[in-house]
This record gives sequence, C-alpha cells and structure tokens, in this order.
Amino acid sequence: IGPIELVVADFHSDDWPLEEWLEEEAGAMKVHRLEMDGPFSRGRGMNAAVEATRSSQILIYDADMLMDETAFITGLSILAEGAEGTAFFPVIQNLDPCGKTDDWYEASLGMVFLPKKTFLAAGGLPEFQNWGGDDEILYEKVAKISRVERFKLLGLEHQWHPVSCRHLHHRGESHEDYWKYRAQRGSETGTDLP
Repeated sequence: IGPIELVVADFHSDDWPLEEWLEEEAGAMKVHRLEMDGPFSRGRGMNAAVEATRSSQILIYDADMLMDETAFITGLSILAEGAEGTAFFPVIQNLDPCGKTDDWYEASLGMVFLPKKTFLAAGGLPEFQNWGGDDEILYEKVAKISRVERFKLLGLEHQWHPVSCRHLHHRGESHEDYWKYRAQRGSETGTDLP
C-alpha cells in the first residue's frame, strides 16, 4: 500500500491519554497529533486533520470505528480505480453491546474515502458544535462535484456505546446547528440545499 499517515485531532482527551499508547499501536504508520483547543466540533477536528495531512487521498474516520485490512484495501482500491475525484461512502455495520455484528447502519455517512482535493473543493465539514448532520451535508456537497460509490462494506464496524456518549462533548441539542444551517442556506438560495 505504501506509507500511511494517521492524523488525530484531539480535543484534550483524558480518558486514556494518547501519549501513553497511540504511537505504539500505530506501528509503522506516521502519527501526527493535533491538539485542538476550544469546544469540541467534529467538523473542526476533521477539517484540521485533512489540512494537516500530506496525502492526496484521505479517509475520514471516527474513533469509535473498527476496520479490518480487507475493508481498508477495498476503499483504497475504489479511489485508485475510480474516475478522477471518486468518493466512497461505505455503509457500515453496527456492533451490539456484546461486540457482535448487528444491523447495517444505512443512514450513516460519517466514513468516507476520497481525494483531499475533493474534500477541500466541497468546503470540508461544517463546524457544528452539536451532534448530527455534518456528514449528510458533506455527502451532498461531494455528490454535486464528484462520482460517489456507496455499498455495504464488511469489516467496517461501529462500536456500540450508550447514546449519551454521543452528546457528551457537544453543546446544544442534537441537530440544532444542522437545522440552523439548512434554514440559513434555504433563505440564501430559496432552497433547502447545501
């Protein structure tokens, strides 16, 4: 595959400090850790990570995901074999509380393999401070400028966690920023599109 760079946007996590384990677990991957200040924003963290990477191909990947080698190579193959600018938004599988595979998470758009230039041309992720909607907006923007692949990908799994963990570091109500964004864009364009 060649060298892989792992860029982590860390909002001062303290549950298991990254300096105690990240580089060892990353193995041969080059690790670049970004210390993010201010309130948590998934979009702001992802945008900073993409800006920091030297690679022309990126994978947007949340910390609560597991991915095996076959799934990773499948994503890279789609980028390599696809038309210029192809993006791959795989459908992931949920794990149950015991760690066994559960249902497919068809609505999830939070994982994506795509060229860095496509991500940047789409404007990156909105920098919301509450949970929800940022990945839907990225998907819509990318689909307007690029070919998109989407199918169920075995070996890409979302770890179970209580719903309360989803909102632990967010401000405001779920999807609050998303609906404000939609309303603002609608008033600017006369539509409800990004």
